[in-house]
Amino acid sequence: ERAAELITFFEAKIDQLRNALTDLPSSRRPRVYLSFWGTLTRTPVAYEPVGAAAGINLADNLLPSFLGTLSAVIPLEQIIRWNPEIILLQGSYAPRERKVKTEDVLGDTRLASVQAVRNKKVYYTFGFWHWWDPALVLVETLYLARLFHPEKLAGFDLEKEGNAIFKKFYGIEGAFSELCRVLKCDDWISR
Repeated sequence: ERAAELITFFEAKIDQLRNALTDLPSSRRPRVYLSFWGTLTRTPVAYEPVGAAAGINLADNLLPSFLGTLSAVIPLEQIIRWNPEIILLQGSYAPRERKVKTEDVLGDTRLASVQAVRNKKVYYTFGFWHWWDPALVLVETLYLARLFHPEKLAGFDLEKEGNAIFKKFYGIEGAFSELCRVLKCDDWISR
């Protein structure tokens, strides 16, 4: 019964988001590159939160580089050819443990021609964890939607919403705020 309740809650939140973003043509959906697993050139070949947030994962449908994984390793030149509008870096680690940092990508002269770098649209995101927590998947999707389409989610308070979602799933007040404190992600979730 509890699982059915959480599934219904999850699906209702995703449906609300889809309804808010449904009228966006593909030309208004940002082209996104994701840098995960501690290297700029390793990317997920499938990442549903980007699509659910009305973005386009440039690596969607690439073949994985490693059997049994969802990742591909691509040459830096491919990122330049793709010319993403937004670059997302896995930020699900404490800052001292992050191997790819926004300031490093923004300062990389090899990427100077890339639209995301020129427009300073390089952001952290939660990304895959060692396990994929459904509450965080939902918060991640809302975070990306707000990042991709701020005009559609004006006044949206991610921390408040994240705390409500975590309370619904885990029954703990302020759990998302605590996660943000541990990850030191207050500055990037407040965008």
